[in-house]
Amino acid sequence: MRLFPVTVDSQEKKPPAPQRVEELIRLSVSAKLGHLEVGDYRWIVEFDDGEFIAFIVERKSLLDLIARVRDGRLNRFLDETQGVPGIYRVLLLEGDR
Repeated sequence: MRLFPVTVDSQEKKPPAPQRVEELIRLSVSAKLGHLEVGDYRWIVEFDDGEFIAFIVERKSLLDLIARVRDGRLNRFLDETQGVPGIYRVLLLEGDR
């Protein structure tokens, strides 16, 4: 089994993507910066038989999630990965409350 580094989308702004990478590395998580078409984070696991799974994580605050549902942009996250074998979508809600 091969575990690829977590890819943090270079377009992440809060906190900045390089800071997210540093945080993950401090937690002993292999991580790198990269451009992702969909999601904020991607983690790929490849099995010995060549099969793989990928986790695509979209991180949102509750207010941001509501705005994305209203304007339809959340559909992009859902539509572009729907039906792709081995792809798991994760919606991570963050907040203080």
